[in-house]
Amino acid sequence: MPLSFEGAMSCYLIIRLMRPKIVVETGVSAGRASAFMLKALEDNNYGYLYSIDPDPNAGYAIPGVLKKRWFFIPKKSSEALPSLLERLDQVDMFLHDSLHTFENMMYEFKTVWPFITKMV
Repeated sequence: MPLSFEGAMSCYLIIRLMRPKIVVETGVSAGRASAFMLKALEDNNYGYLYSIDPDPNAGYAIPGVLKKRWFFIPKKSSEALPSLLERLDQVDMFLHDSLHTFENMMYEFKTVWPFITKMV
């Protein structure tokens, strides 16, 4: 089930207020939440979104004008997260919206948590 309009708008508002430099999301689907986050990054004129989804066609609803701040990784989170996090070294915001099993959610949260920055 895709993130609701309210959920996507919440992501937009959080990014506008917190001004994160690095946002990582798992699970893209059509890309509604991704588009809202990218619009917030664009409105901030700051930051990048790294999205992970095994479907190479994910994100088809994201307007092309917003894709300059977007890095898409067509892999499962278990394959992509470790190397992405090592490369980025820190994450200011993380959105889990991929496979919603307990095992996958805990894997993602435990993997990302050491890289989350404390934003003031």
